[in-house]
Amino acid sequence: MGFKTPHESLEIKIGYAIGKSVRFKLQPKEWSTFTFGHFKTLAPPSWGPRVMCYLSKLERVHKILGEIEGTRKTGIINLQWITNMAGWGREGLMMMPLKGLQEEALNWFTHSLHMTHECLHAVGHNHGDEMGEVQTEGQDRFEALRWRVFDRPLALPR
Repeated sequence: MGFKTPHESLEIKIGYAIGKSVRFKLQPKEWSTFTFGHFKTLAPPSWGPRVMCYLSKLERVHKILGEIEGTRKTGIINLQWITNMAGWGREGLMMMPLKGLQEEALNWFTHSLHMTHECLHAVGHNHGDEMGEVQTEGQDRFEALRWRVFDRPLALPR
C-alpha cells in the first residue's frame, strides 16, 4: 500500500433506498500546486485566490526577514497544511494550521505569530535569543505595513 495523494485519501459513499439501493462514490478533485515567490503548496483548486493571498503574505514575511538580516538566498520552501493549531518548520519546509488558510487567508493584513516563526525555521534558524529578536522585529514591520497602506490606499495590492 503506497502513499495516497490528498484527493485519493477522502472518499464519500452515499446509499439511498426506496425499493432498491442506489450508490454514489464521490471523490474530491486532485489538489493543485500553487507557487508564489519562495513558497510552494498543494491545495484544492477552488481555493486558488485564498492560497495565493496566503502565499503572498508569507512572501512579504520572507522579504521583511531578509531585510532585517541582510540578503538571504533560499530555495523553494514547501508549505504543508496540518489540522492542529501550531505550526512547525525546519529548513525548506513549513507546516501551517489549515485554519489560517480557511479563516484568515483573504484578509491582506492578518498575520499570525506562526508565519514569522515558522518562516525563520524554514530558512535555518533554531530557537534562541537571536531568533526571538528577528521574529519580534519582523512582526512589528509587518504590522507597520498595515498602517502605511491605510495612509496610502493606492498602495493596496490588487
